[in-house]
Amino acid sequence: MRRSATRFSTAAALAVAVVIALISPASVAGNGGNRDHIVEIVNFRFSPEELTVAPGDTVTWINRDIVPHTATSRDGDWDSETVQAEGQWRMTIREGQNEDYFCRFHPSMVGRLRIVASDAIGEPRNNRIE
Repeated sequence: MRRSATRFSTAAALAVAVVIALISPASVAGNGGNRDHIVEIVNFRFSPEELTVAPGDTVTWINRDIVPHTATSRDGDWDSETVQAEGQWRMTIREGQNEDYFCRFHPSMVGRLRIVASDAIGEPRNNRIE
């Protein structure tokens, strides 16, 4: 009896592991097929400097510098406020949102969100930093 219970537990654990392995990162994100994007702030630059996104996508700015920065749209429509060193700020993209942004503390730091229809981007995926 004990031996069959151990086999059942092992089989159940294996089945759970297989199911977890088969789940795609986009499914884990649970955002209905929209993408998650990362912009790193490194050496006083936004990386990537230009990012293609769609309405409903989420962009997370992560400050890897030792000084604070912002991500601020040129028209003032959105602003991260101060993002401290090793801090981050997340925004969900809306249709008609301003695409060009900069750091208020360091105006030479510029970035661009290229906003396109979601079907123009392709399959949903996560742009995660490994």
